[in-house]
Amino acid sequence: MSFFRKKLKEPKEPAAQLPQIAEQPDPVPPTDTETSAFKKYHDEAVSWESNQYKRQRAVAFMLWIYSCLTTLAIVGLVVTIMKMMPLKTVEPYLIRVDSSTGIAETLSKNDLNNAKWAQSEQTALDRYFLSKYVMAREGYNYALRNINYNQVAVMSTEQVAQSYLDHVITTNPESPINKLGKSRIVEIKIKSISFPDTGKDTVAYVRFTRQIKNLAESEDRPPEHLLATINYHYINAEISNEARQINPLGFMVTAYQLTEEVQ
Repeated sequence: MSFFRKKLKEPKEPAAQLPQIAEQPDPVPPTDTETSAFKKYHDEAVSWESNQYKRQRAVAFMLWIYSCLTTLAIVGLVVTIMKMMPLKTVEPYLIRVDSSTGIAETLSKNDLNNAKWAQSEQTALDRYFLSKYVMAREGYNYALRNINYNQVAVMSTEQVAQSYLDHVITTNPESPINKLGKSRIVEIKIKSISFPDTGKDTVAYVRFTRQIKNLAESEDRPPEHLLATINYHYINAEISNEARQINPLGFMVTAYQLTEEVQ
């Protein structure tokens, strides 16, 4: 056996054959029938699109007409309601109480515009101090007794203040402390403040009610209707800081008279 062998030749594969491309025939032009069908389809598409556009415009126009009619209807309804409403106006009026007789009088619009009845800043201050004075002098609350005493004393002349202190002092059996004690209070409600036409600006009539209330019980006495005639003026004197805090403008009562009114 031979140590060498001849290498056998492997069979060769045949070369790959490329596919043969068939020759395309020349395009055939469309026939008259096909051309007519395409044109018909194109015309129908254009007509449909045109109809859709016209339909949308018609709907938009109808909506605009509807909106205008609705607006006109609302405006007409508002105008009708305004015409049906009563032509009434509310005019304010003022009631004046006569300072001497207590008779009420209704003032006209011309009176309201008249400066004679216009409340000035000074009149507002007078009403404020007169109210505070009467409430402090005629009211009573055991817990606030010292505050009321000091206020009346600072806003009164020496003679008027002494007359008040003689009434409220504990040595007087008729003083509020002895008669009312700690369980009852006196409530003051100002009804009106008027200034009589006396040619002076230092006299005022203060009408108010005074009612005794029991803090321990629910029973209250009926209110009293009272009239305080007060003479007053303002002083520009040097006073203590404590008194200035109570009476900053120097309001001073020079005479005080109390009478009961019959209702």
